[in-house]
Amino acid sequence: MVVSHLADDVTAGTLLDEVVGPEMDKRWMQLEAKLQELMTPYQKGHPITYNHYFTETIQNVRDRRMEEERNETDMDYYASSDILDCMMAFYKKLKELLSPSRIMKMDGELLQRIAAESTSAVAQRELLSRKL
Repeated sequence: MVVSHLADDVTAGTLLDEVVGPEMDKRWMQLEAKLQELMTPYQKGHPITYNHYFTETIQNVRDRRMEEERNETDMDYYASSDILDCMMAFYKKLKELLSPSRIMKMDGELLQRIAAESTSAVAQRELLSRKL
């Protein structure tokens, strides 16, 4: 996840446990409920989307990728890239999960848990300071 590349392990873990995890759990429950709602009419038929935004986004991404990879013959790579494109088009709104406005709405206690140094980091810093 991006967080692990932008923050130390403790901060990334806290963000995942305190912010991302609960939000993903909530979204998972919503997704399961919506999936059940959407699948009910199609369980005996052929499901297809007529959402023009989704189909246009996928087509544009596929066209751009085909231009970039004309000589690419690895079908596994193409298939996984196509799945990733579909996921990115479908979950485009997830980037708002850690938006500045959302962070500004977090309570101080949560922000403290996310940003605080771990006890081992504090101890390590104090030890190194004494050695100086």
